Amino acid sequence: FNPEYPFGAKLMKERPGSIPVNDRINFNSITKILSSLLGVPYKWGGKTTLGFDCSGLVQSVFQLFKVYLPRDSKDQWLFLEDHKTNLNDTKKGDLHFFGKNGKVSHVAISCGDFDFIHSQGHVKKESLDRKDPSFNKSLLDIYQSSAAVRLKFSL
Repeated sequence: FNPEYPFGAKLMKERPGSIPVNDRINFNSITKILSSLLGVPYKWGGKTTLGFDCSGLVQSVFQLFKVYLPRDSKDQWLFLEDHKTNLNDTKKGDLHFFGKNGKVSHVAISCGDFDFIHSQGHVKKESLDRKDPSFNKSLLDIYQSSAAVRLKFSL
């Protein structure tokens, strides 16, 4: 993955991480934007198409929708704690939080149902559904909770 333009650049042609000039950005386009970032490498502290860490991906993508979240996954969880939702009820754009002993250490963006996109090794789409070929057992084992960003920000 070798980006030519910074994440969120408005261009005439579609490129990874870019937004076509004529596209109106609204929260329904979150999956399309996330899909354009698949393959971006993991980089601790990263918030660009040169590399994202998990919470940097979340923060950067949500900024496109003028939704400003804290930088770290544990702080994102604390910020959204009053908007918990069940895994079975998650919608596109909700967040899944992972960790051990009640301490959040990873975050992913829901694509709806049990599918999600996150940065772990690289930006990728996986699932918490045991029947799905992209099932990630190690994350299901440390799943903590989900939060409905859409409810906090009326998206």
